[in-house]
Amino acid sequence: MPANVVVKLLNGNENRGQLARDINPDSGHIELYRDNESQPVTHRLDEIVFIKILGKPNLAEPFGEDDFFEDVTTETGDRFRLRLKRHQRSLNGFYGYPTDPDSDFNRIFLVDSGVRKRHHDRPLGEVLREDGLINPTDLDEALAMQ
Repeated sequence: MPANVVVKLLNGNENRGQLARDINPDSGHIELYRDNESQPVTHRLDEIVFIKILGKPNLAEPFGEDDFFEDVTTETGDRFRLRLKRHQRSLNGFYGYPTDPDSDFNRIFLVDSGVRKRHHDRPLGEVLREDGLINPTDLDEALAMQ
């Protein structure tokens, strides 16, 4: 079933419509049937800031150990507080889920080139452990000393 979306471009324009097919970040583009048009328009991912998949947010989904929160600011000045899944990343961007129950989207794909700033709500020890810069035993010992 085609998804209703809002596509924000780096030039600040927004296009509404339906995706011709599911987002495939590795393809480098999307095809969008804009409202009232019979032929899809192709947008390269490098000209896109984000793709909002419209719908009611599902805030009832249980929080998993791979989930974390992040504040994202785009090149066009849009700001989002999102729930991210650590392993749901692609070559050109990442998916996020709204934390606001009044949000107009249930999922968003942010293109890396359209993101200005990201702020993680993760403890430093967790980041160091995930990057392999400290082993879990040493981290536990250091935290016990605090």
